[in-house]
Amino acid sequence: MIPLRKITFLTLIALSFSVESYTQEGVYIQIRGTVRESSGKPLENVAVTCETPKTGTYSDSTGVFVLKLPRDAASRIINFTLTGYEPLRITIVCDKDYSTGEIVLNEKAVTLNEIMVTAVTEKTGAVMVSVPIKEFIFMPTPTYSVEAMIRTLPGVASNNEMTSSYSVRGGNYDENLVYVNGIEIYRPFLIRSGQQEGLSFINPDLVESVLFSPGGFSACYGDKMSSVLDIRYRKPSENRGSVSAGLLYNSAHLEGLSRNRKISFIGGVRYKSSRLMLNSLDSKGDYEPVFIDMQGVLSIKTGTASELSLLGSNASNIYNFLPGSRESRFGTEAEAYRLFVLFEGRERNRYESRNAALTWNYNPGSASHKFIVSWFGASEREKFDIRGYYSLNVLDKNTGSENFTDTLMNIGTGSFLSHARNTLGANVFSAGYSGTLNVPNLVLKWGLKSRRENIRDNIREWKMVDSAGFSVPYNKGEELIMSSFISARNNVVRWITEAFSEAELRYGNTVRKYIATAGLRGTYNNFTGEILASPRLSFKIDFRDKYSLWLASGFYYQPPFHREMRYPDGNINTLIRSQKSFHTVAGMSHSFRAGDRPFKFTAEVYNKILSDIIPYRLDNVRIIYDGVNSASGFSRGIELRLNGEFVEGAESWFSLSVMDSKLRIPGSLERMFPSPSEQTVILNIYFQDYLPGNPAYRAHVNISFATGLPVTSPFNSRYDQFHRMPPYRRVDLGMTRVFRKPRFSVAGRTFIFREIVAGIEVFNLLDISNTVSYFWVKTVNNYSGTSRQYAIPDYLTGRSLNFRLAAYF
Repeated sequence: MIPLRKITFLTLIALSFSVESYTQEGVYIQIRGTVRESSGKPLENVAVTCETPKTGTYSDSTGVFVLKLPRDAASRIINFTLTGYEPLRITIVCDKDYSTGEIVLNEKAVTLNEIMVTAVTEKTGAVMVSVPIKEFIFMPTPTYSVEAMIRTLPGVASNNEMTSSYSVRGGNYDENLVYVNGIEIYRPFLIRSGQQEGLSFINPDLVESVLFSPGGFSACYGDKMSSVLDIRYRKPSENRGSVSAGLLYNSAHLEGLSRNRKISFIGGVRYKSSRLMLNSLDSKGDYEPVFIDMQGVLSIKTGTASELSLLGSNASNIYNFLPGSRESRFGTEAEAYRLFVLFEGRERNRYESRNAALTWNYNPGSASHKFIVSWFGASEREKFDIRGYYSLNVLDKNTGSENFTDTLMNIGTGSFLSHARNTLGANVFSAGYSGTLNVPNLVLKWGLKSRRENIRDNIREWKMVDSAGFSVPYNKGEELIMSSFISARNNVVRWITEAFSEAELRYGNTVRKYIATAGLRGTYNNFTGEILASPRLSFKIDFRDKYSLWLASGFYYQPPFHREMRYPDGNINTLIRSQKSFHTVAGMSHSFRAGDRPFKFTAEVYNKILSDIIPYRLDNVRIIYDGVNSASGFSRGIELRLNGEFVEGAESWFSLSVMDSKLRIPGSLERMFPSPSEQTVILNIYFQDYLPGNPAYRAHVNISFATGLPVTSPFNSRYDQFHRMPPYRRVDLGMTRVFRKPRFSVAGRTFIFREIVAGIEVFNLLDISNTVSYFWVKTVNNYSGTSRQYAIPDYLTGRSLNFRLAAYF
C-alpha cells in the first residue's frame, strides 16, 4: 500500500499545477492580429511590443501575431516596428481576448530631390536573404534578369554574362531550385551556349519579393543540392503600368483592380534581341536571335478568406545563325597563335515553353491552406549543318622583327563538319497541397505534392574532323571514323511524390529573439525506386535587431532529371540514383550605422559532403553528364558581404567568396580533382553614386571577378588532368537620369508619369576578352601520323553600348 503521506504530497503537487494553470488562464488575455504592408502583403518579423508591462512578440511569415498581456491593465499602448517601415502606435482598452484586425505599415521613404528611394527590408529565416529588387531598375546587365542580382551575392558565380544561369558553392546550374508563386520553374534542355538562352522565366516588372538561400534551406522547399530562389509576383493594389525600350531589351506591363477590388490582374510582355552584343564575338556572321515572352496572373476573391488565381506564360526563343568567318589570337608572349576559320552552313534553333498554374488559397484565420495544380510544357528543336575550313598559324612575337604579329609558319590545316537534328518534348503535371497553422510562438507547416514527368527526345548529332587529309581520330585503314557520334531516342515517364512537415518555434523578447526550425521531407521516385527522408534543422538568435547568429544543417537529395540520366552517347541509365549532399552552415550578421546611414555585414561558413555524384563537364552553359553515380567529394568555404548606403539613399554592396570544391571517383581516379564549377575566389561589387547636389543623375557600376574554371580536354576521359581558364573579369557601367512625375501634353491632354528613367549602359567597359569555353583543334603530322591538340579560347562579348528608357505610370 502507498503511505498516506505520499498520497497527500502527490495530491498537493497536482492541485498546485491546477491552480497555476487556472491562474494563467484567468489573469492573461491574448491580443491577436495580422500585420500587412499597404499592398496587402503580410509582413514577417514585425516587433509587436507593449509599453506597460514591458513585453512583446513578433509576427510570423503570414503576418499573424499573438501578444499575451495581463488582464488587469486597463489601457495598453501597442507599438509595431519593422526596419524600412514607418512605426505605428495604437491604444487598446479591453479586459478579454481582443483582435486588432489588420494592421497596415507604410514603407519608409527617403526623398532626395527628384529621386525616391524606398528602404528594403531584409526578412530572413536562418539562411534566407531578401534581395533588394527595387535596385534592379538601375543595375547594368545584358540579361535584364533577376538572376543578375542573385549573381552578385556571396557564393554565387557565373562566368558568362549572356546567360541567366548561375552556380552556387561549387554546384552546377541544374542544382538550383527556382519557384515563382510556389511553382517550380525549369531551365531549357538543349541549350548549348549563353547567346541561345534568351529570356529568363522571371519577369522583373511583375516581381514583388525575392528570397534566396545558397544552402541549408528548410524542408518546405524541394530537393536540389545547392540553392533555392523563391519569387513572389506582386498583388496589385492600384492601377499602374510601365514601358521600357532599348537597343537590346523592350518590355511593357499592366496591373490593376476591378472597382469592387475582387478581381486583380498583372501581366507583361518582353522582347529581347542581343544581336548588337553578338556582333562583338570572334565568330562573324548573321545573328538572328528573337526572344519573346508573355505572362500574367489573374486573381479572383471567391470569399472573405479565399482567393483563386491563374498564372499563365508563353515563351518563344528563336536563335538562327548564318556563320561567316572567325579569327582568334591566343597564346603567350613567347608562343602566340592565330586561328582563322571560314564557315559554310546554317544553325536554326527554337526553344518554346509554356506554363499554367491554378492556385486556390484559403485563409480562415490562424490556419491557411493552398492547393496548386500546374503544367509545364516544352518543345525544343536544334538543327545545324556547319562546315569549317581552318588554318592554325604561329605568329612572330619578336618586337624587333619586320614581320612582328604576322604569320611565321602554318602548323595545322583542316576542316570539320558538324551536324545535328535534335528534338525534345517535355510535359510535367503536378498537384500539391500545403498548409500553415499559426499558434502563439509556433508555426506549423506541412505539404504533399505529386508530379508526373514525361520527357521525349530524339538526338542525332555527329562531328567529323579532317586534319591535313587525315580523319581525326586517325585510322590507318580505309574506315572513316567520326570525331563524335550520338544517336538516341528516349521516352522517360516517372512519378515523384513529395511530402514535408515543419515546425518553427519563435520565442524571446525585445532584447533577444530565438527561432528554431525542424523539418522532415520525404520523397518517392518510381523511376529509381528510392524512398528518401531529408531531416533539416536550423537555429537563429537575434540580439536587439543588431546582431544575428544562425546554424543550419540537413540532408538534400536531388532526384536525377533528364540530363543527369543520360550517358554521353544519349542513352538513358535506368540504374541511376539520386545525388546526395549534407549541408552545414554557420553565419552571423551585424547591422550598424556609420555616418548616420545603415549598413549590414554578413559572414557565413559552410561545408557540403557530397556522395553519389554524377561527374560532368561544362561546355559553355551545356552540362555533359557521365550518367553514372561514380563520384563523391566536398565543397566548403567562407563568404563575406557588406551592404548599405555608402551614398545616402542608394544601396551598394561588396561580396567576397573563397571556396574549395573537390570530387573523387573511387576505383578509377583515387586522386581528388576540382569540381567542374569550382571558382576559388569570387568578388562582386555593385556600387551606386550620384552627382553632389543633384541626385537625379546617377552612376551604377557592376564589377565581377572570379578565378578560372577547371577544363579537361574532350579527347581525354580523365578529370584529374586539367588546366584552368583565365579569370573572369568584367565591369559594366550604367548612367541614368531620373525624372519624378514629369508632365506631357498631347492633343490638349496632360499625361503625368510616376517616374521616367533614361540611361546609357556600357557593357564590358574595359573590353576584356573573357574565355567561356574552348574550340579544340587536333593536328596530324603527315609523316608520323602523330597528333597534337590545341585549345583555342571561345571569347565572350566585347565592349558594347546600350540605351534604355523606362516610363512608369
